[in-house]
Amino acid sequence: AGHVCWLHCTAERVEDDAGPRVAGVLRDVTERHERHERLQQEQTLRMQLQRHADAQASMLQEREAMLDVLAAPGAALEPERSRALYGSVVAGLADRPRRERRELVRKDPWLNALQVKYGQAITGHKAQGGQWRAVFVEQGYLTEDMMDRDLVRWLYTAVTRATERLYLVNFHPRFFGDEP
Repeated sequence: AGHVCWLHCTAERVEDDAGPRVAGVLRDVTERHERHERLQQEQTLRMQLQRHADAQASMLQEREAMLDVLAAPGAALEPERSRALYGSVVAGLADRPRRERRELVRKDPWLNALQVKYGQAITGHKAQGGQWRAVFVEQGYLTEDMMDRDLVRWLYTAVTRATERLYLVNFHPRFFGDEP
């Protein structure tokens, strides 16, 4: 940024002293330098987003969702209901050897189900200035002409709201350079 300012200020002084041709050359150099810096920032952002997407893909698996918890007063299934669920799974596996039973319990889709609660969502613009531990950013419907600098700016705002985890939802593989 300091180089750009120096070049810009020098271009203005040269225009006053030596004429528009030299000043034009300095402006061209300034513009190229600014473009180069913007491209580097965009490339860095895309690499960071790809790393987050890779981490997200390895963490997210297809799972069952336990909707009973939606209206429950606590954050998860009540302890007595959780014990009852565990007991019913174990009872159904009583005829299996202990080691196999332990492995089946560990992989049971309902014991490992997501216990879903209602959440909140806000737009990227409304989120500006705030931060949350986990942020989900959904790409939504985008046409080719919607993918421009404004989208990158909005995306930067959205992804920098996360302090610990960032989840990119429904992003097209082309966004990460995987498809032409």
